[in-house]
Amino acid sequence: MAVPMIFVRGTNYEVGYQIGQTFKSRIQDAFDLPALKKEDTPKRREVYSAYLEIAKAAYPHYIEELQGLSAGADIPFEYLFLGCIGTELTALSGEPPFKDGLHSGEGCTDLILNSGQQCILAHSEDTTLDVSKGYVIQAHILPSKSNPREERFTAYCNPGTLPGNTFGVNTHGLVVTGNVIFQKGITSYNSIPRRFMSRALLSAHSLEDVVEIIKKPPGIASAYNANIAVKKEDTDGAKLYSIEISHSENGSIVDVQQYTDIFSYHLNHLKRLDTEHYTDESSLHRAQRIQQLSIPRNTDDILEIMSDTTDEKYPIYRNGVHPDPYATASIGVFDFKKNTLAVYMGNPEKANFEPGVVVNLQGYVQSNPRV
Repeated sequence: MAVPMIFVRGTNYEVGYQIGQTFKSRIQDAFDLPALKKEDTPKRREVYSAYLEIAKAAYPHYIEELQGLSAGADIPFEYLFLGCIGTELTALSGEPPFKDGLHSGEGCTDLILNSGQQCILAHSEDTTLDVSKGYVIQAHILPSKSNPREERFTAYCNPGTLPGNTFGVNTHGLVVTGNVIFQKGITSYNSIPRRFMSRALLSAHSLEDVVEIIKKPPGIASAYNANIAVKKEDTDGAKLYSIEISHSENGSIVDVQQYTDIFSYHLNHLKRLDTEHYTDESSLHRAQRIQQLSIPRNTDDILEIMSDTTDEKYPIYRNGVHPDPYATASIGVFDFKKNTLAVYMGNPEKANFEPGVVVNLQGYVQSNPRV
């Protein structure tokens, strides 16, 4: 299935506006405005205002980017911002995130193959069917009064969301993918919403920069797993890292570990941090199924795992059929030997492993990598 892709250039606001205007219908289709209006409560307004104030202070330029997206798509800014704090709203409810009506709209699978001959990071973007029609953007963010840092990146986006929350790569050789973690026990809303911190990771110049962003006070608002690849010279592979992050009242708790095994995976549960969190049935079933399969040797083997539907209730390639509320919207495969990003929409196996779009990553390399 073809994947829509556009090139955008300008300030954060201008880039947001261009994306919103281009994908206006997709973004509008992704938001149930009557339902959002109906769910309005004094408590939600309180949480909204608190997180908005923190996000403005930490990342005013990404607020401007979201404002541009709002204007271009003709969707009220409030609803786009509520989408950006969906995980936190679910956590603050105190209810399990998989209860009907409370699921936060995401849950993903990351596979890492690092055999020497192969160096691959693959990510499935699993979300609700409402926002399954995403797109790829190639962006050149120009410096502005609120953002002195120039940014160039390629990223897949779900409709109405900020880049950096699915999978992407910037021209400093940093690849970012991630998995939502459903943290328990969050009662305060005095930290940076996770999706704004994820957006900031696309601006990072190095692994040290990534860690500095994650530790930025007052810390992350909810738990997350970021998978980071630091590209070496073109076709020479990458160094691959798993970063587990959780919220605390004293700032982000961070654990960085390099992937050294030939094959690894990370889903929607923590492997190293002891932070209390919900583990959904899908994450457990996907992990069990991956363990049953042979260790992949190449891209086709990786795609076979991503395409697997053997588990009828909770398949790796998800279909949004009860009891699993999520569906696989896209799959991104970074091949650091071929120097490409291949994006698939639809089950790759059914498409004979033909991607919807392939992005050449030549030139997406750190000039002076420090890791």
